[in-house]
Formats: sequence, C-alpha cells, structure tokens
Amino acid sequence: MEQFYAPMRALLGQSKGLYDKMIRVLAETEPKRYRKDPHSTDDDYRLEVIASDGTWKEFRLLDQLPAVKNNEKALLSG
Repeated sequence: MEQFYAPMRALLGQSKGLYDKMIRVLAETEPKRYRKDPHSTDDDYRLEVIASDGTWKEFRLLDQLPAVKNNEKALLSG
C-alpha cells in the first residue's frame, strides 16, 4: 500500500503547488480578468474570473484553459 500511496501523495502535493502558483501568477499578470477571492486565505488561495456580465465568478481551470494557455507566465514552472 505504501509503495502506491506515497508516490501518489507526493504527486498530488506537487500538482497542487503548481496549480497554486499558476493562479497567483494569473491574478498578478491579468488583474482585470482574474482576482483573489476575497474570502480566500493564504492557505486556501482561490481565484475569481470576470464574467461577460461584469460579475466575478469562481475560477474553474477547465473553463478558462484557452485563456490560460495564452498567458506564458502562468504556464512557466520557474
């Protein structure tokens, strides 16, 4: 069990770290489109995206993937 779950846990942690970095970079580089959710904390950083009607909605990566792919800084690992 440990041989399976230990690597999976490590990969999940690495994936979360990359995701968290990506959403922080999006908020920094495109503040008119993305912002930090006012209710999020440093431990639970969440992002909002401006909708076509001008309201802020919860960020969902699959919905925003085409726009995110155009932001090179958000996709860099360094």
